[in-house]
Amino acid sequence: MRGKKRERRGKGEYTYPEDHFFRSFYNPERINFYNYVFQYVPEISNYFKDILIPEYKNSIIIAKKNNIKDLSWRSIKENKLLIEMKKCLIKFRDKYNFNDDWLIELVVDDLFNRVNDIPREVNNIFEMQRLDPKGYFSLLKEANKTKVDLGSYYWDPINQTKAEFKEMVRNDIDEKLETQLNDICSYLEENGFKKVPTKENMNKRLILYHVMGLSQKEVLDVLSEEDGVIIGKSALSETVREQAEMIGLTLRS
Repeated sequence: MRGKKRERRGKGEYTYPEDHFFRSFYNPERINFYNYVFQYVPEISNYFKDILIPEYKNSIIIAKKNNIKDLSWRSIKENKLLIEMKKCLIKFRDKYNFNDDWLIELVVDDLFNRVNDIPREVNNIFEMQRLDPKGYFSLLKEANKTKVDLGSYYWDPINQTKAEFKEMVRNDIDEKLETQLNDICSYLEENGFKKVPTKENMNKRLILYHVMGLSQKEVLDVLSEEDGVIIGKSALSETVREQAEMIGLTLRS
């Protein structure tokens, strides 16, 4: 069931405060779910390679010829010249239950990144700087709020072996780093940043049920066989529902 692990993007520990508008386009919980889909449903990568990417490249050609500057999901839905791209995305949406617009928007964003070989996190930083040059991330950097200072070290080769010096530095750095990172975490939480929950297993349950369309019994069999997890149908239903609610996913009927 588990495919080749795809490098996860949007994998930080914190996300912006709930009331900040960056959350409208940069949502780590949703991005984590999206990337886990590729991990647990490897056939989707082939769908991208064989169908979506070629059609997206055709759409780029059409857009250039017709001076279409916007290839967002909204534009693709509304522009008749991009009807073939729209059909491809709708077919993909229906096949994998990507029923919410935000999921298709992630697909279109991912297509742009793949075609242009741009990592998602880089693209998001560009967008953040364009929308708000003095946003949270910029202010934190300017104020050195997330900087760590591990000091300088000098080796005394007369009285220390190289191994002794390396061990001393490692031990000192580990202690300093842990203390300073804890201080940064406290600062972030005091200023409204939210820690992103790590819920790979919960995402797996949701993906097996919602994206792959397995029955509850089939999901439970997979969890038992692959992960040694034994739970009941009611516990599975609850975790699937809670995970879907957290990311704003409309569960299949």
